[in-house]
Amino acid sequence: EDDAVVGAETGSGKTLAYLLPAAQRAVANRRKHTPYPAALVLVPNRELGTQLRRVAARLGADTQPPFTDESKLFSLEARHGGALA
Repeated sequence: EDDAVVGAETGSGKTLAYLLPAAQRAVANRRKHTPYPAALVLVPNRELGTQLRRVAARLGADTQPPFTDESKLFSLEARHGGALA
C-alpha cells in the first residue's frame, strides 16, 4: 500500500478520496468481526473533524457513541484537542 499527500481546493473531494477506501475497509472488517480500527485520520482542527464526521454520516457511518446502530455501514468517532495517552 502506498501513502499519499493531497492538496487541492475546497470542495474538490479530498475527504472522499481517503474516506471511501477507509469506509470500504471498515465494512470488510465488520463482516469479519475484526476488533481493530480500519483507519486513523488525523486532522489539524475541530472544523475539519466536523467536516469529516458530516461526510462519513452521508456515507452511512454511525457517528454517535456508543456506536450501536447496526443499520449503519461503519462507525466513525471524531475527537479534537488533548493528546493520545
